[in-house]
Amino acid sequence: MSKKQKGKKGKQQGDDLVPPSRTASLKIDHRVLVNDRTYADLFFILADRKEIAAHKAIMCVRAPNCMSQGVKKKRDKKNVTHLELDPSLPINEETLLRSLEYCYSGEVNFETLTPSLAIRMIAVAVVYGLKHFEQVLRKYLQARLNHDNIFGLLREANDLKVASAKEVLMDYAYKNPVILGNTEGVNILGIGLFQEVVVLQQKQPQKLADVLEVTESENSSKHFRHLYDLERKNSADIQFRIEGKLILCHKCIFASASPQVASILLQDPQGDAKKGGLEYILPVPGFTSDAFECLLKWIYYRDTNVKPAASTQLIKFCKGFNMPELKQVCENVVVDNIQTSTVLSILEVAYNPVMEDNPILRKRLKHNATKFFTQNFYNIDLTPIGTMPLAIAADLLKALQEDGKNGRSSAVNMTGQPSPPGHAPPAPSHQPPPPAARPALPVSPSPAAVMAYPTSSETESTGGGWQPVRPSAPQTPQTHVPAAPPSTLPSEAPGTMRKGKKGKKEKKVKEGKKGKKNKK
Repeated sequence: MSKKQKGKKGKQQGDDLVPPSRTASLKIDHRVLVNDRTYADLFFILADRKEIAAHKAIMCVRAPNCMSQGVKKKRDKKNVTHLELDPSLPINEETLLRSLEYCYSGEVNFETLTPSLAIRMIAVAVVYGLKHFEQVLRKYLQARLNHDNIFGLLREANDLKVASAKEVLMDYAYKNPVILGNTEGVNILGIGLFQEVVVLQQKQPQKLADVLEVTESENSSKHFRHLYDLERKNSADIQFRIEGKLILCHKCIFASASPQVASILLQDPQGDAKKGGLEYILPVPGFTSDAFECLLKWIYYRDTNVKPAASTQLIKFCKGFNMPELKQVCENVVVDNIQTSTVLSILEVAYNPVMEDNPILRKRLKHNATKFFTQNFYNIDLTPIGTMPLAIAADLLKALQEDGKNGRSSAVNMTGQPSPPGHAPPAPSHQPPPPAARPALPVSPSPAAVMAYPTSSETESTGGGWQPVRPSAPQTPQTHVPAAPPSTLPSEAPGTMRKGKKGKKEKKVKEGKKGKKNKK
């Protein structure tokens, strides 16, 4: 049978009766735990003494009544519970396995289901209180009835005392009284059941809908989330120590993620079983507790709200531990959520060999992250670059240089927004004011612009101030006397010596020499 024909057959037999789960992989991961004895702590014992393995944590949130209803005997030994089922219940190995498959995955395999098997599974659904499971099976049974199989199925439901299934079958007999004329079918029913059908025709009870509706929702994802959020602390059987934080989970669910993830539990735990319990160490250096919790939420109930910072770590983890769907979710997160706190770690992922299998995404990550880096350069902590590959730093420097050549700003203004292309970011308002301008130093006059000193009469006429004498008409160039030394004031006549301390000292020296000479 081809895949196309097989798909059509599955849909015809009732695949549309169960709404699709959030992701198909969650059903596959949890379905492998059915009757898996690796980490099982619950065993159902059938009438023929066969044992079916299960897990208390999962069954307590999916079918709480299984621990008390339909149980003949219960015994606990070393944290393992054995439930001996009531032999009067119509539960055999196939019925129980299919019911457990629904509890673990939230779906029914209609391809191999038969109306006779559905009657027995309805009995399990009623005992364990699985309302949605019961409604789905009743709808399936109603859709598979005809004039040929109604007699045998009605007799089987009556003998097994499955009232919920018998109600559907009696409704079909009431709506189709023509079947009472079938002598062979009446013989199958027997006198007692035949009379019950005839009485039903006279009472005219309320008819069931021609197509039964499934009013109860399938809550497997909700139940597993409840198991993670609330029941994990009470029923967890394993703990990890990450960044000094103790994180609890269930061995069976953690190991269902992939065989590579399950291999983590093969290592020897650390610590003391009596004092605080044994602790497992995740063999991934630098893995944060936030990233590990995002990993657990995905394994338990397929939570896709992964933080951008955790996504960069989970991409590497998923590559090494064979979790492709979570890897794809994280890749979408990092592409659409580049931030100043994650841009460098995203670049590190883009340059990592784990991205070689997706060159298109790798190129997109490099382009988007590099562009964001150049536009938000001043707001990014560059400390991690010291531990990153040199190729990343080299490419970032080239990008900054290219922006500078093209006239684009590689900075952001103080408001946190990128500056427009071709414009430098405005100076922040808190910068100190520019220093005051210093007075210009005096410039020595050139020989061609030497000014003449004024005479005494000119000085008196100008009020004693020094004023340069400018010739009224061009004069013939003459040999000019050099200007007076800087110590000579302009108001003094040329050739005079200013009397000061030096002059007095020289005068005393001359007088002293003269007196000695006269004395001799």
